[in-house]
Amino acid sequence: MNKKRKILIVDDTEINIELLTDILKSNQFEVISANDGVEALAAVERHKPDLILLDVQMPRMDGYEVCERLKKDHKTEMIPICMVTALQDLQSKVHAIEVGADDFLTKPFNKIDLLSRVRSLLRITELCEVITHKNEEIQKFSDVQTEFMHKIIHDLQSQLTVISMSTYVALQHGDLNVGVKKNIEDIQQASQTIQLIIRNILSVEQMEHANIELKREEFSLRDLLHDNICNFKKLLKENEKIEEEIPPALPAINADKDLLSRIVTNLLHNALKNANKKGREIKVSALLDLKGGVQITVADNGPGLSIDEKDFIFGKFEESLKLKTRKNVALGLTFCRMAVELHGGKIWVDSTYGKGASFSFVVPLK
Repeated sequence: MNKKRKILIVDDTEINIELLTDILKSNQFEVISANDGVEALAAVERHKPDLILLDVQMPRMDGYEVCERLKKDHKTEMIPICMVTALQDLQSKVHAIEVGADDFLTKPFNKIDLLSRVRSLLRITELCEVITHKNEEIQKFSDVQTEFMHKIIHDLQSQLTVISMSTYVALQHGDLNVGVKKNIEDIQQASQTIQLIIRNILSVEQMEHANIELKREEFSLRDLLHDNICNFKKLLKENEKIEEEIPPALPAINADKDLLSRIVTNLLHNALKNANKKGREIKVSALLDLKGGVQITVADNGPGLSIDEKDFIFGKFEESLKLKTRKNVALGLTFCRMAVELHGGKIWVDSTYGKGASFSFVVPLK
């Protein structure tokens, strides 16, 4: 072992402490001691031992309670604990396991047995330290990656703002020929898609780290769907159509309006990207769920999904790469799944290979 390991001995009998101390010190271990459970907890906090040899029967607080408290505290749960006891019955050993003990040493013990158990348990400590160190390195690398990603996204957003403003100004000129106007509109739409990608990436990251909270408000779901569909129609060509089937008496909903709007937007973009290019047909429908929610469905006439693809259509980058017939546009379906689940709802896809796909989600009205 590279460093001198620190062992805490907890026993209310001084002669037991002295005996254990002599054996451990002669084998190059650092030893500290406590005479009861209360002192033991204080010693753990002060000295942070690598291993605890814990007597069971002690005044003020017995070994079982000490062990249970230490194992329930995330700061001390990984410290190996060996219960040192004169109790021989099975029930005592079962109880020790239930409160989290890692091993047992029965009194009277012999030196060889003691040292073999101590060294075995200290290997657990060493492995935990290696794992902790590796996790810290991974987290540090992840933090650097996140910071780098945010810097890139900030730069992209700045440039996209310039593009959006420039295309908007250019389209105000009335003397543009049809071809030039079409090119500018294509640039404008591409810039909006990139902005959608950026927002999805940031939102997925926030939801993965539980850094996003719902901003609930009551609003008309029918109006939200209608506004999204009207904006979406601007992207359609003459031979492409979108059909609405939304009840006029659809009740108000209490939810995060921005997130819900973005779910619908992403599903519409996903349908547009994957619908039949010879004549895109998209349908948006809504109906009340029997369990007090509302179901929104966006269907397309695209190639559909195989059974295997349904399992990872809502996944992240690496899972999206497995898709053969469709594309998870701009991480849109990943965002949709996480945003729907954040509302306490569920999302799914119904599809027959070669016959289109229907993406549906249900969220509670309140």
